[in-house]
Amino acid sequence: MQKSGNTPKKRFLTLFAPLPLIKRGAKIELNRRYHCDADESAAAVSIVATRMNIQEENMQLKEKNLIKILNIKNIPLFLFSLSVFVLFQSCHKENDRRDKAIKERIEWSHSWIEPTGKNDHPRVLIIGDSHAERYYGVIKSKLADTAYCSKFTSSMSLGDPYYPRRLELLLEQYRFDIITFNNGLHGKGYTENDYEKYIPVVLHIFQKQKGTRLIWINTTAVRKKENLSELADFNKRVLLRNNLVKKYMKKNNVPLLDFYSIGINHPEFYAKDGVHFNKEGVLAEAYLLSKEIRKQLLLSKN
Repeated sequence: MQKSGNTPKKRFLTLFAPLPLIKRGAKIELNRRYHCDADESAAAVSIVATRMNIQEENMQLKEKNLIKILNIKNIPLFLFSLSVFVLFQSCHKENDRRDKAIKERIEWSHSWIEPTGKNDHPRVLIIGDSHAERYYGVIKSKLADTAYCSKFTSSMSLGDPYYPRRLELLLEQYRFDIITFNNGLHGKGYTENDYEKYIPVVLHIFQKQKGTRLIWINTTAVRKKENLSELADFNKRVLLRNNLVKKYMKKNNVPLLDFYSIGINHPEFYAKDGVHFNKEGVLAEAYLLSKEIRKQLLLSKN
């Protein structure tokens, strides 16, 4: 009876054909190890040679790789072991990422997407921290006749290895015409080098959204809660982060909205904690951002 052309042995050999294998003697080794007939072993060798374009000087090393693979007697066990190894490597990377994430005492995130089923108006996504949490409602009201506004606000900071993944997950599910992004008050445990490392990462995530316009917002000044007329020590780091953002936005031709000037010029806009804005400050932020959103919406139509 003629053997089937798709034997388990041949499927195994084809599976590993992309590996850097063989030269001469491979056919003999295949025959000896797996008792393949001539047609089967020749077909396997042909597949490998066609795919790999093997160079003469690497033959001995590649032949050893083949023999090493063919010495495996229990193929299912080998494949299972390979799967476990890959899973282990994935878990190791996840643990490494978790070790690098610096947690704050309280962490929070708030997603609000509306309306999910309508596209008769442009869609705007406001991303930021507690400042954005406060001015989102005002902007939504100001743009009610123009755009649908959603938000993703969080204590997560640039420097956090999980932050880009959260943004990617959100943008995989929903499309937006305008994205506004503000980040810099949280993540004090991350260095400015950590912060800078993730600016191009997040920027690339936004730039992958076809037809979406980005507005990046710099970070507001931080004042001493016991004396709002003076700047807090952390404000020096805010300036460093803002300068990094400015460099990348200029290089990538991204509009940069200056919220820092609002805070530095108006100490009366601050709440008692020296970080958040009072009602007047929130209205000032919302006015500037809604104006820029309208500008970008007009540009997108041209």
